[in-house]
Formats: sequence, C-alpha cells, structure tokens
Amino acid sequence: MSNVSITHALAAGAGGFVGTVLRYVMAVALAQTATRSGFPIATLAVNVIGCFVIGAASAWLTARPSMPPELQLFMVVGVLGGFTTYSTFANETFLLARYGHVITAVVNVAVHLIAGLCAAWAGYALMRS
Repeated sequence: MSNVSITHALAAGAGGFVGTVLRYVMAVALAQTATRSGFPIATLAVNVIGCFVIGAASAWLTARPSMPPELQLFMVVGVLGGFTTYSTFANETFLLARYGHVITAVVNVAVHLIAGLCAAWAGYALMRS
C-alpha cells in the first residue's frame, strides 16, 4: 500500500465513523415518515444533504489550498463517505461536466444507475436461489 499513510487512513476512518453515526441518526429520526409514506425518505434526505454538503465542502476546500490533507480526508472521504457515497458520485459527475467532459458525465450517471440496479437485482437473485 504505497502512498497510504497511517495518519491519512485514521483521519478518513474517524470521519467515516462520524458520517455513519449521522446517517444512522437520520434514518432513525425519519423512520416513521418512511414507514407511513412507503417512500425511502431517509435515504433521499441523506443523499441530497450529502450532495449539498460535498458541493459546499468542495468549494470551501478549493478556496483554501493550504488546508491540511488530514482535514480534507476527514471531511470529504470520511464524514461524507460514511454518510453517503452518493455525494461522491454526484460531485465527481458535477466536476466532469464542469470541466467540459459532459458525455463522460452522462455516461457516468447511466452506468452507475444501470449497474447499481442490476447489481442489486443480481445480489437479491443470488441470495434467493
């Protein structure tokens, strides 16, 4: 594992713990609403909030290039990665489009959606057999 420092890994891991706990708390808080409506509101809320926060964090960190990498890893990879990986997907797709790679961004969305749904179906089918 070259280029991986213990400090960086611990920063990301600590942030992941925080993000995971935040996701759990939100899921519990919204559980009754989701049960009544039948719509996965907690997942939607986590994903949309995560996308907003990663966009804000990306802009904030871009304006502060001297920010310690441990703090960046804690916030973006750790907290937001533990909260939702959808935020990372959204940010990467946004950056592709922002830098002129619109076709790649659209393909990224399509592949994630189709592959994700197929993988969920395959996992379900595998376990049912």
